[in-house]
Amino acid sequence: MATMLHSPQPFEELPHVADIHIRVRGESREAALARMALVHAQLVSGGGPVTVTGRETIEVGESADLVLVAIDVLRALHDRFLLAGHIAPTVTVLEFGLTGARLQVAYGHYDPHLHGEGLDIKAVTYHQARFDDGPEGAAAELVFDI
Repeated sequence: MATMLHSPQPFEELPHVADIHIRVRGESREAALARMALVHAQLVSGGGPVTVTGRETIEVGESADLVLVAIDVLRALHDRFLLAGHIAPTVTVLEFGLTGARLQVAYGHYDPHLHGEGLDIKAVTYHQARFDDGPEGAAAELVFDI
């Protein structure tokens, strides 16, 4: 079942000495992954408006752990931001599991006038990353290196 979410989405910022540690929750693993992706968009855009100019599919391969698949997704989104200035305010998770993930994202371009208050994220890290999927929903934590 595909899950589509739009920015902004709720998230919790957890204490961390020097980086940004976030937690998201979702009614499904797909919703939690979509929220993680949208938090990235919110952080790099500073909450400024993002006008959609294109769409693309992001696919990542299998892993032995859901958190590793989620990190690969966030790293793919962050690479697109760094290389092409893409910010994804809409994310549809088409597939997400140990076999990998496939997402459809609508993206706009970074504009320093609109998004200059955004964070300078250097990397998506494995440090303290978690992805818990249970019968009552999913929760995920991730640290962005700034």
